[in-house]
Amino acid sequence: MSLTPASRTLTLLFALAMTTSTRADEGHRTTNQDVTSPAPISRESGASTPSSGQDDVTSPSPVSRESGASTVSGEPSETAPSQTRRPFWRTLWSDHAAHVGLVLAAAFFDDGVTEQRGTRASPLFLSSPPSFDVSLRDRFRRGIGDYDAHGYLESHVTPVTRGIAAASILLVNGKAWRDDVDDILGLWEALRFNVATTGIVKNFVGRERPRLEFAEDDGLSPLQITRLQARESSRQSFYSFHASTAFTPLAYADLVLSRRLENHDAARRWTRSGLYTLAGYLAWARVLQDGHYATDVVTGSLAGIFIGRSFYAFNHHDGRDRWLSWDPRPRSRVTILPPVLTPDGIQVGVSVSFPTSTLPGR
Repeated sequence: MSLTPASRTLTLLFALAMTTSTRADEGHRTTNQDVTSPAPISRESGASTPSSGQDDVTSPSPVSRESGASTVSGEPSETAPSQTRRPFWRTLWSDHAAHVGLVLAAAFFDDGVTEQRGTRASPLFLSSPPSFDVSLRDRFRRGIGDYDAHGYLESHVTPVTRGIAAASILLVNGKAWRDDVDDILGLWEALRFNVATTGIVKNFVGRERPRLEFAEDDGLSPLQITRLQARESSRQSFYSFHASTAFTPLAYADLVLSRRLENHDAARRWTRSGLYTLAGYLAWARVLQDGHYATDVVTGSLAGIFIGRSFYAFNHHDGRDRWLSWDPRPRSRVTILPPVLTPDGIQVGVSVSFPTSTLPGR
């Protein structure tokens, strides 16, 4: 089976991550600094010179960056433990393995439902559209038979929204390509999970689209009605995939841009307003095209926001509690520290952490 362009891109990203050196970028560096500062070193001999009055206190010897060995008076002594860092590809795998497994499980389940069962012949619920759905359809649809997308945005929902999300990732991360890989992989997970879950819901619910529900009222011929009934997509109205696929990448991009605009509240509000307004228009266009009811669009929009924000939270453990997302990080945590042997016995400590105040708009 030939790989799609998206699959080839993902494969190249994994290959690039695994073949690169393990040196971390500034955004990924973790330093363990010793509290005790080293003693001053003589320029001539490199020996440690204790300060006056501090002869009974031993100062740590300087450590060579190249060999990790401490030197006293130019002579190498006991080797200090080197600070090792996990390879980037291994950290990436440990962070994303569970998420990728969740995405693949949803995709396999969606394929199994589609192949073995297909779409329901009769709707699971919403067999008769609510009155407000009917009134909104009659008021906002463009006209009988006008089912096509108008303009570039309505015709290219997927490339526009995913392009904005990818550009936001590259803009925010800059030269930190490891952050690019992490964010792009997280965005891919959110998009694929949205495709799978939307397909599962569509097949289980089996709601008729408004153009099929009101085909006779709109004056369609028996041949046109038969063609609509023969299409499996005519019974996949709930919920709107266009709505969920518009909000998923733009909700993810909103949180990515919030990292860059963390100290600029006004700019973050304008950016969020612009992204959600664009996604809202692309979702509501399905009502204009008579492809969905308003309840389909609203439900798909909320699902897209939830999936996009949740998968961002999965991959960014900053402890913030975001609205409309599933953040796996607990709000408070009690940690039992490792026991420490002391001359008087064993010392056991407990660390309690509480959530800090959430930044506005996050």
